[in-house]
Amino acid sequence: MKTVRPHPALGVHLQHVQELQCPAEASEFVEFSECSRPCVLRGLASDWPFVQQGRFNSVTNTELRRRVGSRTCNVCFEPGTTLFGYEVPNGWDAESSSGSNSVPRLVNPGRLAMPLDRFLELCEHKRHCAGPSNRRVRVVNMPYDAEDVPTLSASSSSSPEKPVDVSMEMLQKLALYCVEDANDWPQDFVEQVCPHDPASEVAPEWMDRLKERRIWMSAGGPEGIGHVTAGFHWDHMQNIHVLLSGKKEVFLLPPMEAPALHATRFCPQAQWRLEASDGHPGAQVVLEPMKSQESSSDYAVVMVDQNFDTNVSRNPHLRELHELPSWTVLHPGDAVFIPAGWWHSIRTWCSSREERGVPVALSMNFWYEPTKLMAVALRAELLALQVMSCQRALAGIPQEHLDAFLQKLKERGCSIDPRAFAQHMPGKLPSIATTVYDCVD
Repeated sequence: MKTVRPHPALGVHLQHVQELQCPAEASEFVEFSECSRPCVLRGLASDWPFVQQGRFNSVTNTELRRRVGSRTCNVCFEPGTTLFGYEVPNGWDAESSSGSNSVPRLVNPGRLAMPLDRFLELCEHKRHCAGPSNRRVRVVNMPYDAEDVPTLSASSSSSPEKPVDVSMEMLQKLALYCVEDANDWPQDFVEQVCPHDPASEVAPEWMDRLKERRIWMSAGGPEGIGHVTAGFHWDHMQNIHVLLSGKKEVFLLPPMEAPALHATRFCPQAQWRLEASDGHPGAQVVLEPMKSQESSSDYAVVMVDQNFDTNVSRNPHLRELHELPSWTVLHPGDAVFIPAGWWHSIRTWCSSREERGVPVALSMNFWYEPTKLMAVALRAELLALQVMSCQRALAGIPQEHLDAFLQKLKERGCSIDPRAFAQHMPGKLPSIATTVYDCVD
């Protein structure tokens, strides 16, 4: 089944992600996991107490703020709609980028350390389109790759950054997103939201391979826009993402459609930050270059929030998709399985006003290490993705990135049948790829 019209950003019809109705069809999940194909687990969490009742009950919000509101968390902000989007120079395109001094740079979200209670209060104001507010929030700018959260007192020396007092009125005009490690929350409270590992219903053998649980909270997009979109990227682990409140739209492409997206982790980078304004109270949003030229993931120049003409002018290979992108919309209680290596872009809307239990779109994702059998099947494909990331580098020298990657493989004692690797490489790639065959055989 396909969409009625081509997608305005990708220029082709989208095929609907295949669905399993849970719990009736849960046993069929193994067929998707074994062949690394995404699927929607419709209604997987529909009977969880939070989905049925908690998201509608204001007591839940009160309890959330009481139990975790004093935590200092990192809140991502973005003045636009795309998290991890590229700032692309006029006239740049992927085919003529060799040797150019003007290349796209990845724009990372800003990160602000603030009390979680203040983040939830901001989200409440934002959802109800509250008017001017005299309330101020003390925040500290954080580098995007920093994990430690500083103390927010003005006298603290734990962070080189000075706290900035920002009006709630200004902050609620930005796209706001917060991601928390579920292990950092009181576990009895986490179990009220998510009573059990979803793998217990669809893949019990995965439960011992659970590596990380993350809690995602989104207040939607910037002023006047209801959504915020994470740019196309891929992950190394198997992901079951469960939506508990709000709404999500998920776009998926197979790993080897990488050429159509032009993605890399080697690129100039910048990050949004808040700076105190001279001469008057408040702060301004500024974009600051980053020293690092290697991001934590491969992010694509092609973006869902751009129109097709813009995307294809940047990367003409977008016209050469071999497989239609997959697409689905998740509602509370639904989950999506995103296999390792699959490109995904997720658009998130805030919770509705009826969902008084939380002022955010709330979801949890569960990352599982692939089984040994699955890891063998995935290895060639994931290696190919990393080679292509080196080839499409927008910073540094592609051959040097590839040499460093191959050295890491040698140090880990990693080897792979070059014939298995070659079958996953798209078309005719530059000769740089052949280096891999000798080094990992």
